[in-house]
Amino acid sequence: MSHSKNFGTEAARYLLRLLHLVLLEDSPQKIATAWGERHRVLQNGHYRTLNVVRFRAEQAEAWQMPKDIDAEAARAILENNTCDDAPVILGSILEDVYGEDTVEVLTLWVYPRLYALRAGVPPSPKRLHTVLRIGTNILDLTGGQFGFKWLWGSERDYREQFEAPGGLEVCVSLPKLWTDMAEDRPRMNVMYAFLRFTLKVGQDRWLKANGETLEGVIMGEDEDKREDLLEKLRVCAEGVWEERGLW
Repeated sequence: MSHSKNFGTEAARYLLRLLHLVLLEDSPQKIATAWGERHRVLQNGHYRTLNVVRFRAEQAEAWQMPKDIDAEAARAILENNTCDDAPVILGSILEDVYGEDTVEVLTLWVYPRLYALRAGVPPSPKRLHTVLRIGTNILDLTGGQFGFKWLWGSERDYREQFEAPGGLEVCVSLPKLWTDMAEDRPRMNVMYAFLRFTLKVGQDRWLKANGETLEGVIMGEDEDKREDLLEKLRVCAEGVWEERGLW
């Protein structure tokens, strides 16, 4: 598939929007309270004063954020601890966007610029973070949890900005990630596998019914058509969450 110059960026924006719509349907929570703190953290031999978003959450029928929370804090909470799950959930669509056997899942150490933490959890100087490597580029769909304003760009630039050097890293294929999911949450693994399948089927049916290609939707000028596909996939995710009790 031949891509135009801006395809990587446009695809990243589309995938981020899709991920957020799916996360809002997955394990919805009510953020009862959220507040900001400032902490001094030792990173790479230097003390830095960083923002910490503290929050308390409870299970709910739909995601609820405090009305006065700013966009950066809300994104950090929504994406909190989702970097390993995002490639599992969107795996089949990622392959459709970038091609099979081209997407690798890279886990490396990074220096956060922001922390989203529950009350009482101390901020650690560095954190393990999972991103996607496509050729020489990095796609980071969940970097907002650390205050990263990055979606798509060269791996070299990403490492220069965020990597905490000296730590071990792991890189695996997407299919291997699907088969190596954490064994301590079998019901969640089943749900995510079914969600990945359902999103793929929903996408393919919509594309066929509308005579479209995924690249055409991502790169096209018809915003309404793009929103229609995203809404179709959101409904798919909603249905998976509602059926969870049957498993």
